Amino acid sequence: MTFGKGPQAPHRQRRLTPLSPAYLERAALAYLERFAASTASLKRVLMNRIRRAADAGDPNAERAPEWVQVVIEKMIRLGYVNDEAYARMKAASLHRRGLGRRRVEATLAQKGIDRRLVASALSAVAEEEGAEDGPALERAAAWRFARRRRLGLYRAEALRAEMRERDMAALARAGFSFDIAREVIEAEELPEGL
Repeated sequence: MTFGKGPQAPHRQRRLTPLSPAYLERAALAYLERFAASTASLKRVLMNRIRRAADAGDPNAERAPEWVQVVIEKMIRLGYVNDEAYARMKAASLHRRGLGRRRVEATLAQKGIDRRLVASALSAVAEEEGAEDGPALERAAAWRFARRRRLGLYRAEALRAEMRERDMAALARAGFSFDIAREVIEAEELPEGL
């Protein structure tokens, strides 16, 4: 008795559905069922579908990019895509993970979110956290990141000096300024409330 996959059927190429506005709309809805997305992210997904269809020789591939814009406008009209809500949700999520303002801004920019919406989302996060100023919000996120990654005071005391530079670099990659990173890594005791 063998436990392998057994004889393999000849590889059949998957038949692609011809591009049409209805197909792109179904693809958009299927994607949005699984993932929260910005307008730019959804456009990227749909354009990838068009590229694959063009590679397979679909005759509608030339006209399909104009259909993408119509589908995206419909998703916005129906409320399935909302860049402002997406920016707020993503900014709050990244902040809870302990990422700094610069890293949050870079991630949202990569998702195609406008700078104005990014600033608004970060202000909303600060308001929700009850932080009066940006540095207080950054410090709280930096301490959260340090706790999650076991940096600074969260590391065994014997290893702290040896790992100082590596810990500072980890905080910098997470989007924190040098001053905040140094404050967290060189702290002698945990701040109140942590």
